[in-house]
Amino acid sequence: MNLWHLKIFRTVAEVGNITKASERLGVTQPAVTRELRTLERELGTQLFDRLPRGVRLTVSGQVLFQYAQRIGLLEREAEASVRELETLRGGSLDLVASTTIGNYILPRLVALFHRRHPEVRVSLAITNSSGVHSALAGGEAEAGFVEGETAPPEEFAVRAFDQDELVPVIGASHPLNGKKPGREALEDQTFLVREPGSGTREVVLGHLTRIGVTPRDMLCLGSTEAIKDVLASGVAVSLVSRRAIADELTAGTLRILGLAELVLVRQMTWLVLKRRRPSPALTAFLRIVRESHPVEIPGL
Repeated sequence: MNLWHLKIFRTVAEVGNITKASERLGVTQPAVTRELRTLERELGTQLFDRLPRGVRLTVSGQVLFQYAQRIGLLEREAEASVRELETLRGGSLDLVASTTIGNYILPRLVALFHRRHPEVRVSLAITNSSGVHSALAGGEAEAGFVEGETAPPEEFAVRAFDQDELVPVIGASHPLNGKKPGREALEDQTFLVREPGSGTREVVLGHLTRIGVTPRDMLCLGSTEAIKDVLASGVAVSLVSRRAIADELTAGTLRILGLAELVLVRQMTWLVLKRRRPSPALTAFLRIVRESHPVEIPGL
């Protein structure tokens, strides 16, 4: 028993006539009769009583007809759902991002996507880079966005779409405000860094090592917002995304320390599983990402 058999059976049952059913289905009357006999043989029962002016369901046929109607409805629902996905009139899109992109870049892009495709449900989870990798590998998200991704796991395809600048930041009341400290004075400061698993932590610590700065005291915090709060108290230094401190710079609560050697430029990238075909919703969202960030990244 297959869907074609059921469709023929259901059509004959609905119109009560093999000739009319063959016209509706666009096949010959002998073909309809042949398929019905095949179905009856497979089920081991007679489904129709043949009458002079048509056919009538037997008791077994009435039972099968109830199921055939439900299966036909599911078939139509499945077709409609697939078409909705392809035309972005339904479905969902699950994204995951690390802090800077998740808080300061993607929200407006998600809003733009929603305006264009309001019937697609979008969710955005924010975590660190390690969490992004886990969510993608576990199928919890279709695409991930991270900062500073240089060597993603082999299972991911990765592409840069913009750049981010990390700058040395202090509070307005910090003793170094307005000064250009030497290395010794800089190393005497408390440096704020993100938690293990954060891509920002990795690139910041690597950058400090490359330029020969070894802080004597480091404090780990779990979010950029927590780091900004501590910086505002004037007791620490940190490398923070310029995008994340725009409001604080305007308000004057945070200041950028004038040390060009501490400035770090990193790539912002999106990642997907190589083995997973992107959905129409993700394809449309990545198109918005490229439209909003058309800058060519050197070296890509």
